[in-house]
Amino acid sequence: MYKTMKHIKLLYVLTLSVMTGVFLWFQVKTYGNIRNQLVEESLHYNSHFAATTGSRLHETELLLDMMGHQLLDNGLYLNQKKSQAVMAKMLTRFPSVVGFGLTDPKGNYIAVSYREDPSNIKGLKKKTTRQGRVSTGPCKAMQWSSAEFISARSETSGFFH
Repeated sequence: MYKTMKHIKLLYVLTLSVMTGVFLWFQVKTYGNIRNQLVEESLHYNSHFAATTGSRLHETELLLDMMGHQLLDNGLYLNQKKSQAVMAKMLTRFPSVVGFGLTDPKGNYIAVSYREDPSNIKGLKKKTTRQGRVSTGPCKAMQWSSAEFISARSETSGFFH
């Protein structure tokens, strides 16, 4: 009888071990499949988001470029009321564009969609002087975010958004 109990216990332990091993194998296989599926889905969403964002930035760049050329080609920037009316119309049609500014090669603003001094506008590039002070000054770059600036392509630029 003692040997029979010993064999039953051994059979029980072996059966339990095999069942635990099979269960763990299925869990690992299922985890791997789910992980691979989520990685693929995440890559798809990331590529879609990148394409959409790139398209939107390109659209905004073209819009601001056309606005700058319109102001320069027609000499519209010389008349402040007309230029601000055109810029206000553009800003109401495209609410994602916060503002528009056109500078000469020296960095002086020649057309601004705001009625206030551009140095008071939040989000413009800040220049750091050698003493370490931060001062707002004219910039020659297109600002897409607070951390990223793109160099100007032509001698008359200074768009901000």
